[in-house]
Amino acid sequence: MAKIGLSYPIAAKLDESTGTYSDKIVMGKTIKADITPSSYDASQYADDELCEVENGFQSCSETLELNDLTQEVSSYLLGHKIDESTGEMIANKDDTAPYVGHGFYNRVKRNNQLKFRAIWFPKAKFEEPTDSNETKGENVNFQSSSITGKIIANADGDWKCEKTFDTSAEAIAWLNEKAGDSM
Repeated sequence: MAKIGLSYPIAAKLDESTGTYSDKIVMGKTIKADITPSSYDASQYADDELCEVENGFQSCSETLELNDLTQEVSSYLLGHKIDESTGEMIANKDDTAPYVGHGFYNRVKRNNQLKFRAIWFPKAKFEEPTDSNETKGENVNFQSSSITGKIIANADGDWKCEKTFDTSAEAIAWLNEKAGDSM
């Protein structure tokens, strides 16, 4: 499988009591998504040899690079407030980032056939991003924004859903359905 591109990063707020999602938001335009799973691993030795191995999923870290992390998306993902009268986003030390479902899709080429692979993470929580800025020099360097988060298993133990489609419209519809939006 050859991966080509990355599109349509969405998030929807998770109601943990019902396992449903609402208030879907398109997070921007994606540049890159790095998903790094972590596992536990334990080994038992007896009679001078390995006799038991236990391992499994713990969580994933995600770094999502967007062309622009807007105030709307930041406040949505991080629990910050936007003052409607001034348009200011206000980050308070007591803000709590909500759990969200989150997904995106990419194009893949398998046996010379173009397909669309959609991925949905049922439970994630994002954290305050670092903010790096650079002056314009002799050459212009575009800068982007990255936000990191933790992907964890939901109440059912699921941490990722993935499906491959023939069209991007089908991948988008599936992601919207996962996010609780039938449009």
